[in-house]
Amino acid sequence: EMQPNEDARSKVEVDGSREKEKNDGKQLAVVKDTKNTDRHEKSVEELCKEVVEILKDNPNMEQWRQAKNILSQVLSKEENYPIDDEMVNCGLVPFLVKGLEIDEEQIQYQCVKALVNIVKSRDAEKIVLVVESGATDPL
Repeated sequence: EMQPNEDARSKVEVDGSREKEKNDGKQLAVVKDTKNTDRHEKSVEELCKEVVEILKDNPNMEQWRQAKNILSQVLSKEENYPIDDEMVNCGLVPFLVKGLEIDEEQIQYQCVKALVNIVKSRDAEKIVLVVESGATDPL
């Protein structure tokens, strides 16, 4: 004969971040992760597009700082694989060149670092793009 609560399942909070189903003392599955529901790890392409979106319409200093922070995330991914294609393909190069003229050292630094990353790929088309975008004058 079945006990009244034998097949009943209840959710319990674990570590303040996850709910797990519990059935007779056994955890069955992670149902929900409340800390990371909106925040999957974004791809380099998604991050580059985000930077372009922020900078496309005459950005103010706060927008440049926001773009710098995202660019820093992009550049941190370089250790795992080349990122130059994504930066070039999303149209980021002209914005990186504009960033060289912003009067804030950290913004300039991230833009230089990104441009160097593109040039060190040794791809002639990418190098020409960087030069023709005007990167050599501010450097």
